[in-house]
Amino acid sequence: MPFGDYDTLSGTSMASPVVAGTAGLTISQWGTSNNDTRAHLKNTAVDVGLSDEEQGAGRVDAGNAVTTDPNDGGGGGDQYTESVTDYLDPSSSRTPGSGS
Repeated sequence: MPFGDYDTLSGTSMASPVVAGTAGLTISQWGTSNNDTRAHLKNTAVDVGLSDEEQGAGRVDAGNAVTTDPNDGGGGGDQYTESVTDYLDPSSSRTPGSGS
């Protein structure tokens, strides 16, 4: 690829930096252990509509991870997260925070 051009990539190598950053934010916010951080990231991930074999726990969500108390045991998926998820979908006409 020529310098300065962009391309689309996917897979675990592309997700790793995002997950690592979200893990760092989570540990900073909640002081969780490695095992608790891993469980928390899974619990606050957003389902992307694929099978477990294709998506694992889902798409990591930094907002959910840092605003959901790990001791609550709950996942994310609030209205804002759903609207952001839809906003990132190029086929969606929704905008963040619009609720529709």
